[in-house]
Amino acid sequence: MKARLKKPLLELLGFDRFLFLFSLFISNTLKWNKKTGEFVLYSLQADLED
Repeated sequence: MKARLKKPLLELLGFDRFLFLFSLFISNTLKWNKKTGEFVLYSLQADLED
């Protein structure tokens, strides 16, 4: 997320709300990001093997 978008949202929402919403946004967009999606898939497979 661009810094010029983060800063106003952070000031408007406050740190805790911003962090919560940002984590929801990132977790929902992981499946469309090829590089991070591969990491998540690898992490899930590693958890299943334990």
